[in-house]
Amino acid sequence: MKAGQIGGHEGVGVVTQLGPSCENSDVKIGDRVGIKWIASACGNCAPCLSGADGICPKAEISGFTCPGTFQEYVLAPAHYVTPIPNGMANEVAAPLLCGGVTVYSALKKSKAQPGDWVVIAGAGGGLGHLGIQLGSRGMGFRMIG
Repeated sequence: MKAGQIGGHEGVGVVTQLGPSCENSDVKIGDRVGIKWIASACGNCAPCLSGADGICPKAEISGFTCPGTFQEYVLAPAHYVTPIPNGMANEVAAPLLCGGVTVYSALKKSKAQPGDWVVIAGAGGGLGHLGIQLGSRGMGFRMIG
């Protein structure tokens, strides 16, 4: 972590200003968006081009290599924020931006199909309980925790 860094990821907020590089972006002032653990990646290296931006050597990590979400205002690349539906509470949306993405990715990589049994050890923890919910409600798996 950089000295003097502001921690935090899984931040949800409202766009208050757009920089000049956002002219062709779908993000608009007033949109609710989230900032994930990976705040940005280069988009040009082999990992990025293969869909593995989480291992991009130039990735910025929110709260570790760039200022995180534990502050009043945060800068983020428009192409790297996640739209958050207006009806979704911040405390529901925020955990999905890191823990939710983590377990979703693992469930997808498992190649399980709807109706398959999936076991999550430690299902009472932060990631486990999200995995149970995503697997059963969102992906149609028969979950065991």
